[in-house]
Amino acid sequence: MLKTKLNLTVASALMVGGMVAVLSTSVQAAPVTVLNTTLQMYDSTGAVMGSPDNTVTMTYDKTAMTWGTSSSQAFFGNVWTASGGVLYNPGTYNVNINGDGSNEAAYNASYPLANGDGIYTFTVPAGHYGGNINFAWGTTTGIDVFIVWSTDGITSMDVDGDSIRGAKMVDGPFAGASANFSNGPAYVVPVPAAAWLFGSGLLGLVGVARRRNKAAA
Repeated sequence: MLKTKLNLTVASALMVGGMVAVLSTSVQAAPVTVLNTTLQMYDSTGAVMGSPDNTVTMTYDKTAMTWGTSSSQAFFGNVWTASGGVLYNPGTYNVNINGDGSNEAAYNASYPLANGDGIYTFTVPAGHYGGNINFAWGTTTGIDVFIVWSTDGITSMDVDGDSIRGAKMVDGPFAGASANFSNGPAYVVPVPAAAWLFGSGLLGLVGVARRRNKAAA
């Protein structure tokens, strides 16, 4: 009888432990939304363009490797939207930026990551995340933005080696400017307190069951 009770306790512990593991995994894998992040633009000389937008909402899904961003604040007179966001792990990528509404302008030597063929080549260093997303601004769509976030996930880095954060856009009305978003996908978001309390409660039930079995023995 004692052996049966102990086996039941072990089975219960394994089941609860599995539930906690699944809970933890599901929390970590779920899309993360970060409010009040910042969009900052720089022109081709590195000068700030307009005022930073601190009302941006960003969402990351590191399982699907997608991301999105939005804001209700106008930028140079027009509200912008974004779609088709893709996240990139470390590596070098060739991305087709044509055919989505805005095509690459003619070759410009000051845009080192594109050569006029509609293919944008960029590298994400080890320990970083990269991103590409299409913007619509006014009547213009398919404005490609490329970003590489720092290891702390809070700031975007210089992507094309011009000592300006971000990467020069090569299509759309802001060609030559760099768009930057704070709080990238490596940004650590705490697990909700309710999840930890739930997990702690389950482990507490295991402890109670073990004490009862010991007392019965």
